[in-house]
Amino acid sequence: SPEEDTAPPLPHPNRKRSRPTFFLHLHKAAGTTLCELAVRNGQRAAGMRGISTKHLGFNCNLLGDDPGHLGLGVAGQESTYGQAEGKLSCKGRLELMARDKLVFTAAERWLFPTDLCVEAFVYVTCLRDPVKRIKSSVKFHKEQSEKLVKRDALGGQLYVRSFAGKDVFLKRLGQVTPADLEAAKAILTANFEVVLIVEQFSRDLVQLEVMLGWKSTALGNAKQSPNNRVVAFTELQEMVLTKRNALDFDFYKHADEMAKDISAKALVFKQGSKQHKKGGNKR
Repeated sequence: SPEEDTAPPLPHPNRKRSRPTFFLHLHKAAGTTLCELAVRNGQRAAGMRGISTKHLGFNCNLLGDDPGHLGLGVAGQESTYGQAEGKLSCKGRLELMARDKLVFTAAERWLFPTDLCVEAFVYVTCLRDPVKRIKSSVKFHKEQSEKLVKRDALGGQLYVRSFAGKDVFLKRLGQVTPADLEAAKAILTANFEVVLIVEQFSRDLVQLEVMLGWKSTALGNAKQSPNNRVVAFTELQEMVLTKRNALDFDFYKHADEMAKDISAKALVFKQGSKQHKKGGNKR
């Protein structure tokens, strides 16, 4: 029909808009906030209080997709379905989600190749300034394990490690390479349709409206992490953290460029949809 011919195209017209969501939750990069927004928008996910999914996971992470497998010392989050070992295929995840009527799934760990099926899921992630993320991590963990301090606070390149996969994630400190960075960038670029930057939420939340159909994206009452301890770093310490996370800063800048482009296209789509509706109402 003429109305359909003038409708703006979806940002990714070759992929189904009705796919369930796979959210790569990067530790201390607003993952809890995104989980809360998902719940607010009617997205049934693991670990939701009050609707019988709490036994399936925590904070929208299915059991086995949780931070207990990142060496962060989170107790009581052992693998149940085997996701943390990369044994769950996309088909298996879809079947598991269908069984429990889940439409939003999160993973707070590294990515496996078996996680990535763009025709099956909409892939979403959220990043923040790497040093700010480290500060938040140190603030959150009241009792830091030695592993946490060394890997995270002293420059673990969490973003590159998470996207490049298990082998890169488990590399020793100082062993992550520019080649790993490029591999991580390629995975982000090829698979993720929603890329959010914490420092640019006012710009990027339109992606959730357009790509996921969420209606409520205001952050006013979104859940925040409970620990309010103030953690201060000296100027020298921040310089050291920045230097030791140089690859993560490069990845963060790449993600920010992606997010800027996606948000611009999403905004055009949103505005075009409004005009299209107005034109349809006049006919």
